[in-house]
Amino acid sequence: FREVLVFGYQMVGIGGLNVLSTRLGEMALGSIQGLASLGIYTRAASLPSNLYGNVFGVGANVIFSRMSQDLRDTGHFHGTYVRFLRLILGLFCPLMVGGAVLAQPLVYWLYGQQWQSAATPMALILLSMALAATIGMNKE
Repeated sequence: FREVLVFGYQMVGIGGLNVLSTRLGEMALGSIQGLASLGIYTRAASLPSNLYGNVFGVGANVIFSRMSQDLRDTGHFHGTYVRFLRLILGLFCPLMVGGAVLAQPLVYWLYGQQWQSAATPMALILLSMALAATIGMNKE
């Protein structure tokens, strides 16, 4: 029972530090650049983070159970991991790069003319997420 509590404490701690680091960056941006810049940044970051959470995050949750089963059954999970990366990168990278290329019309269509200044930061965030995804479940 102690091991489960320690693991839970570590996972909650890591998740809390992740959220805290994101919020600290937003608070710093708001205090340095003002609330208008913070609003543009958060609008620009919302679509990429939702795409990441829904595509990569859900896929990672599914693949972890499969890799766990493979590890119990065969003692290794390398093949499952590589297949997952090929599948998710084949879907995720084109989605992110395409979103970056189409950032101007996407922002106009989704958010309206008043948020057009969020298109460039959104494109940069999408490109950085596509690049980070190639590292292969580094966050997990």
